[in-house]
Amino acid sequence: MSSLYRDLALASPSLGRPKSVWDDIRDMHRVRAEIIAREADRRIEDISTAYDSVSLENAQLKTRNDVLLDKLDTLERDVRALKLTSAEAEKSEATLRTEVSALDVETSRLKVDNARLEEENCKLQSRIDCLVTCPPCVSPCVSPCAPSPCLSPCVAPCVPSFCPGRCERIEWRIFGMTSKFRTVSPLACLSSPTRKCVRLPIERIELDFYPNGAAGAPPRGCSVVIRCTRGTTLTFQVFMGCKRSATVTHSFTGWAAGGYRHDFPRVREEVEPCDDAICLGLDIFSCSKNGRTWVA
Repeated sequence: MSSLYRDLALASPSLGRPKSVWDDIRDMHRVRAEIIAREADRRIEDISTAYDSVSLENAQLKTRNDVLLDKLDTLERDVRALKLTSAEAEKSEATLRTEVSALDVETSRLKVDNARLEEENCKLQSRIDCLVTCPPCVSPCVSPCAPSPCLSPCVAPCVPSFCPGRCERIEWRIFGMTSKFRTVSPLACLSSPTRKCVRLPIERIELDFYPNGAAGAPPRGCSVVIRCTRGTTLTFQVFMGCKRSATVTHSFTGWAAGGYRHDFPRVREEVEPCDDAICLGLDIFSCSKNGRTWVA
């Protein structure tokens, strides 16, 4: 109240004269009105400052909200794309599963057909082997192959004989024999591709053919050398055209020096005139290896 009266004293223009009560009340109300007006101005200013701050913060939040909305739109597009990709992947997976199932069924059918064809092939091969009749070149001499072409010859007269019923055949057809008789030297040989057997555990076997004969071969004869992996014992017959050796059992002790050689006489008689080729090979009846024996 002292401050109020002080304000009244300062605001009163005629302090020298006595004031009435109504003057005091009027002055008091005027001062209070001024104080309230100043307080209202201050509060308005504070509210304006706060409003500006809130407006600025609201603008920043709107900007951030717009950025977040853009990110949300991008994420929604990505989600839609991922859903579409996932659906396509599921369709592809279903298609692949269907194809795999179809391939499994086809594989099973082919396995059954293959087994049936193998059985028919074995039966047909047995019938063919039973029907083949060849005049063999029988020789009591069986000599292992030496490291050089100078192998001991074994030649014998030809007598008629039948082939055993079941065997594993290795056949090699050589074409252009007319020119080979002229160009290949007596000590040179032609080597067949390396073969392996289907029913017998023979990993590697090869034929060396001397069209003009190796050292010690009969005149106008030829030589055939069989090479096989070490430690293998074979029972077989060597044939060339219609000539055939007796059944031989030979143990191969090495690839270079442990082979088997057989000489055939009159080799030119076995050349097929239609295609100038000669057919030679061997029929294997059994194979022994590591103490076990397999029969064709």
